Amino acid sequence: MFSALFRKNYNGIFLSDIIVTLGSFIVSSFFFTLERSLLICFVVGTINVVINMKWELRTKISFWFLLFIFLVVHMILIFSVPMPREFKMAAAFAPVIIVEGLVLLGITRLLETSKS
Repeated sequence: MFSALFRKNYNGIFLSDIIVTLGSFIVSSFFFTLERSLLICFVVGTINVVINMKWELRTKISFWFLLFIFLVVHMILIFSVPMPREFKMAAAFAPVIIVEGLVLLGITRLLETSKS
């Protein structure tokens, strides 16, 4: 089951994920609070991992549409939900974002097996 994950060499891919995610955190921390920047970092990192793992789907418009909808919904949620000072929102949402990333990988797997 896990042998599919180790078929490719993901070292360069994960290095690019770290660079893009860290870059999004640094840029967003200039404009927003650190809590919001960490949430943005989680979302961008999740999308970046999905793009790099399912790069063969780049020719399908439905793949990019799915990622765009994922990004828009999360950015709306990040900026519309008020953040209280005593609650560490980014730390609480880290496991949720991981599960959403796995769901997103499952949806892209369905896109991969579809005929269109």
